[in-house]
Amino acid sequence: MYYLDPRISLEFVGHLDRNIYGRIASLVTGRTARAVELPDLRWAAAILAFSQIAKITFDYASSVYELASSCGGEEAVKEVQSFRIADNSNPQVFIDFALGRIDAIPHDALAEVQHTDSISAAQFEKRTNDFRIHYLFALKIAALSQQNIEPVEKMIRFIDWMHTRFLFGSAALLFANRYFSPSRHRRMLKGYTKRDLQNAAWDMTLVHNWRRSALTGAKTEKPAILMSGDKALKDIARRVTAESEEEYVGQIRDVWGRSVDGMRVFNYYSQAWKDAQADANRCSKVPNYARQLELIEELERQVLGPITSET
Repeated sequence: MYYLDPRISLEFVGHLDRNIYGRIASLVTGRTARAVELPDLRWAAAILAFSQIAKITFDYASSVYELASSCGGEEAVKEVQSFRIADNSNPQVFIDFALGRIDAIPHDALAEVQHTDSISAAQFEKRTNDFRIHYLFALKIAALSQQNIEPVEKMIRFIDWMHTRFLFGSAALLFANRYFSPSRHRRMLKGYTKRDLQNAAWDMTLVHNWRRSALTGAKTEKPAILMSGDKALKDIARRVTAESEEEYVGQIRDVWGRSVDGMRVFNYYSQAWKDAQADANRCSKVPNYARQLELIEELERQVLGPITSET
């Protein structure tokens, strides 16, 4: 009712994760999908059709930058163009595909879109500051994972590092808390390669950007919706929206089960956050670009070995 009632003034913005965005874009390329791909593609088509009918606009910036980081800016530009064709086409064809009435999107059902991109391929390839920050978080989580200490000690050290050497980040805090807890989701970090760590960083970046947009949207009647099929990513997003201290205590503590570790983590974080707030020069201050590169090089040597940094 809230989506479709024209009397409602809300203008929803959907933040798409990489998998949904890429699948929607692929629907209009004419490529024949394998049978194993069809369920996910039909799901993506359903999301697109619903969003079109409900007049939900999309923010897919982080998905584009993520693609460019692995496949280059030219591929990112092509995918943006494909996505825009899909988004401007009649939703009925995507409904038919989603419901299994057809197994491919016919070319003659697609909209004709004039592409006037103001962002070049080279610009898409530039790492965003949000990504660099969360890549550093991912590197530190990986470095602590490799230490032979108790999981709760790894989390305590991560909080201490955020406080004394870097900065606090809600998405990263909750990612690490779940990752180090006994109830870790599968494949939060698929491994310790650079690509694995970048994937985790992009997940945290998406949650971070969505949360920022959601907080702004709450004031401007433009609510932000996170659209993802990633269980871990959605779990972090739900926890990052805690609206009271009591709720936040639960969000941090409950992933540790009934042990005292969860309360220990929360108490340590709570004190560190109070100390940071007392120091106005440190609280939420983002290290400059040069310092970020220094930290990346230092942590990459610990986790990946002596390789040439690409950031």
